[in-house]
Amino acid sequence: MNFNAVFLIFAISFLRLYASGAVPVYFSVQKDQKIEVVHSGKSRWIVPVKENFSYKGDFPETVFTKAKHYKGKYGAFYLIDLSKNAKFFDAVAYDELEVKTDAKNFKIALADADMAKRESNQIIANNRYKIPLEPKEKGLDLHKLKYVVILTEDKISHLKVIFRKKEPLEKGGVKLSLWAWQPLKVDAKELANAGIKRLYLQVGKGFSQAIEHLEIMKNPPEIYALDGSPGDINHSMELIKKFSKLPLNKLKGIQLDVEPYLLPNFLKNPQEIWKQYLYMLKNISSWCKSKGLRFSLVIPFWLDSVKYDKRPLLPQVLKLADEAVLMSYRSDTKSFIKISIDALRWGEVLKKPVALGVELTPIATQEHTVYSIGPKQPCIFENSYHDGCQTLKKLRSYKVLGSKITLFNNPKALKNILNLKLPFNSFDGFALHDYSMLKRMKIVLDSGNICHNCYKKVRKKEQQKNTAY
Repeated sequence: MNFNAVFLIFAISFLRLYASGAVPVYFSVQKDQKIEVVHSGKSRWIVPVKENFSYKGDFPETVFTKAKHYKGKYGAFYLIDLSKNAKFFDAVAYDELEVKTDAKNFKIALADADMAKRESNQIIANNRYKIPLEPKEKGLDLHKLKYVVILTEDKISHLKVIFRKKEPLEKGGVKLSLWAWQPLKVDAKELANAGIKRLYLQVGKGFSQAIEHLEIMKNPPEIYALDGSPGDINHSMELIKKFSKLPLNKLKGIQLDVEPYLLPNFLKNPQEIWKQYLYMLKNISSWCKSKGLRFSLVIPFWLDSVKYDKRPLLPQVLKLADEAVLMSYRSDTKSFIKISIDALRWGEVLKKPVALGVELTPIATQEHTVYSIGPKQPCIFENSYHDGCQTLKKLRSYKVLGSKITLFNNPKALKNILNLKLPFNSFDGFALHDYSMLKRMKIVLDSGNICHNCYKKVRKKEQQKNTAY
């Protein structure tokens, strides 16, 4: 067999592997694990599939009543199983556990997923009917509760366990903040009319001019210098040099929008990337303190499910900031609350304000494909030969409609979300994304009419001015 024939056979084999799906070896996922490929418009990114081991209850109050009575070598106890459909109960958002029972002498204990495996628990109170709950970075994992245990020799005729979020003190009006990526287009009058109290202004051309323009307002918004990109996790000193050149005496603070999980090599070693991210935050935080500036962070809603150094990453990040904005991009109220409550709870525990980001710009439908990882084989990937690729087996595909994420064409949902009253002392209002949608939002909120016409009128006016959204 001549060389050309051999080459042709190998080339056909490689192309078959490529067509069936393969990724280079720089992905640190093992055989039989899963990854998810997401396409949105012209963008494409790959993320690991994280198994969902927990479920959230009926916020702000979840009730359990089914208990079983046991007698063992350590005495008698009643056991309430909090799990549902093989998933553990996520109790991070709640700040109080109430036990309603006719028992007189009892101890209350909780068991998380690890404790349940060891048949152990952690006693949290004696003869108390209301017990405060607080998530910890170490110890009892409130994200994965399995059992409530009532240890008592008393015979109980009724038992009810309630996880509850208590109402905080009433707050004043909801604060609105706004992202603006093009400083030269910001108009002081529009900000005043919309009641914007804080402006996250992108550092770049026209930044200083925009600040001078805003100074003429009677009650100008707080201004935060906004910057950051995924690659900045290794360039904190360059960021500091950039911020140092700004008119710091006219700024309330600095906001970083650095999303390291968008780096192409993120899956190679996520723990190392998070380490670099935290190191960058420490540097920026120290610099902000030295200049008397507040340090704000933009964070994803799923950060509470990530662990770094065997501890939840979210509180580690919040500790380094003065405040945060959570990208709570959902268009229905229930989902919006569901993805926001853990960050608000951690903010409450750590005394850090958390604003909730609201998406107003058009969002393309996302195409999601989930693959399982197969054995390594040679392949051709992006026109290059690789000795080892991890083959992919397609498991399922699904779509996430842009309308599930953005409020662009959903004025009713916009009103509902901006009228939410959330029982967290950390709740710091809403951050609107972004300035280009401000006029549309204002018309909807002022009109009192929940209709798509509210948006169409503004769009028509803007088109007449040759200003495209």
